[in-house]
Amino acid sequence: KDEFVRLRYRAVAAYFEGAYLFGNAKYHLARVQEVVPDDPMLLFYSGALHEAYASERIQSVFDTLPPGTKQAPSARPEEQWRKAERFFGEASQAKGPVEARIRRARVLGLLGRHAEAVVILRDVRSLLTDDRLRYLGALFLGTEEGALGRMADARTAFERSATLYPTAQSPLIAMAELARRTGDRP
Repeated sequence: KDEFVRLRYRAVAAYFEGAYLFGNAKYHLARVQEVVPDDPMLLFYSGALHEAYASERIQSVFDTLPPGTKQAPSARPEEQWRKAERFFGEASQAKGPVEARIRRARVLGLLGRHAEAVVILRDVRSLLTDDRLRYLGALFLGTEEGALGRMADARTAFERSATLYPTAQSPLIAMAELARRTGDRP
């Protein structure tokens, strides 16, 4: 019940994840579920941990292990995405950071639930005040619109993200991919 305990857990989780100490973060956040289970920021950090476990950066390590080696946390990204989606959803319901909703939508898209992701990303757009989150929201929305075959909406979203960060490569690459998919070679 002591606010210092909650803040300490938050600080340590942020440090572990910021320093890519995911093994330490795993044990720390497991303990958090017992001590302060409904803290929105700690739920967000738990989602971020599982999202990181599903990333190529982490998953590529499993490719180098000899057959039969115990693989922890999981060599299956889908399992980690499902856990991340659950934690991001819980963080959102507990009034956590708006970024939890954006990242939940991204993970839903990775799980093939594109229509759900689009609804979330459209709903959250008016709540975004930070340019970095607006950029990510637009970039992810473009990806999801493209996955649903709505190329014009995808292009609009990618253009919005490119406007926010004109030197960023991701929206430009995404727009080039859209052009390729629609047969617009020039």
